[in-house]
Amino acid sequence: MRVVVSALISIEGKYLLCLRGAGVYPFFWELPTVELDDGDTIEDSLETFLFSELGLRVGAKKFRGKLTTGLEAEACLHYLIETEVVGGRFSLGMYQDASFVNLNKVFRWNLTPHTLLQLTRYAAA
Repeated sequence: MRVVVSALISIEGKYLLCLRGAGVYPFFWELPTVELDDGDTIEDSLETFLFSELGLRVGAKKFRGKLTTGLEAEACLHYLIETEVVGGRFSLGMYQDASFVNLNKVFRWNLTPHTLLQLTRYAAA
C-alpha cells in the first residue's frame, strides 16, 4: 500500500494549495503532498519535501487525520499533518503555481480527490 502525507499549512487563516503539472491529476490543486519511501518517517519525509520542493522550513506538527483511497493494489493511505512555516524562502519546485486560500472558498477550486476528502473532513471537525 502506498503511503502519502499532505501538509496543512495556514497563514492568517488561509491554506496553501499547490497546482500540479503533468502526470496524475494534471492541473488540479492539492495540499503539498509527498509519497513516503520504505523506511521513511512521516515527519522526516514531510520536512525534507517541503524544504526541497517549496523552500519552506516547518516547525511543530499535529496529526489531523488519515484516510484510505482506492481498492486493493491501488490502495493508498493518506495522512494529514498540520504544520507551521518557521523559515525558508518560498519557491514552486515541482508545482506550477501556489496560493493561500480561505477554507470557505477552497471547495470552489479544482481539487485532487484526496485533497477534497481531507479538507472536507478537516472542515467538519
